[in-house]
Amino acid sequence: MPLWMSNVEYVVLRMIRKFVFNRAMLDRLERWLPYYRKTGASAQGLPQSLAYGEHCLGLVLAHLSEAEQQGLQGTVLEIGSGQYSLLGHLFSRRFGVNYIALEPFAHASQAEMQQFDQRVARFAPNLAHAQVQRIRHWASMAEASVDFSCSLAVLEHVYDLNELVAHYKRVLKPGAMMVHIVDYRDHFFKYPFHFYQFSPPFWQRMLDPGSMPRHRLSDHIAAFSQAGFRVEVLERNYLWEPFRRVQSNLHSSFAHYDEETLATSGAVLKIYAPS
Repeated sequence: MPLWMSNVEYVVLRMIRKFVFNRAMLDRLERWLPYYRKTGASAQGLPQSLAYGEHCLGLVLAHLSEAEQQGLQGTVLEIGSGQYSLLGHLFSRRFGVNYIALEPFAHASQAEMQQFDQRVARFAPNLAHAQVQRIRHWASMAEASVDFSCSLAVLEHVYDLNELVAHYKRVLKPGAMMVHIVDYRDHFFKYPFHFYQFSPPFWQRMLDPGSMPRHRLSDHIAAFSQAGFRVEVLERNYLWEPFRRVQSNLHSSFAHYDEETLATSGAVLKIYAPS
């Protein structure tokens, strides 16, 4: 398909996503929507959700050494934990830590959370009781109170990186470690890099569903490094063919990135707070 034809399809479907579908509608209709894919797990179909949660837990633990896993204690913070904080339930049960799930957007009532916890316990009786505290705002956390933090497919949705780094600098203990798994694709998976073609004003006004600032790996590295954090890139994945497809039509706002950065589809960042 020529680029101009794929752009027509992309723009039309992106505008429908932005102006027609809200989150509740997407949750109901996702199976019929072309190229829309939701991550996460709901309270429905819990055995399948548990498998997804174990998968997510495995993704985080795969980037911690055995000694680092054995040293997990105190308070763990997950940002963007989702409606039911499934990862937190499994993480807390396995390691016996106090797990704080920061989720400003997707909410569940206390009764729903208790029911969900009971269902997890029923399907996984060998796991200990979870210590999961759900919060909506960074202000709910004490200074220098977090020993470890993680996120899965969340950093790419954060608009104000300086604000995020400032929050982390306040709540992390000196030298605390983080693992962030980041998905740099457009979450319209048929065209992972078509969004490179549009100016920031047009993107924000017409196409951005409200959660795609289009920050790249180098932006995340720079934001944390400039604040004194030490950043390691543990894993990095590329999609060269989709990038080459739009390379000749990049908007000037992406001209300062190198090809490797623009072709990066995902990465795992291990970040250490200043000591």
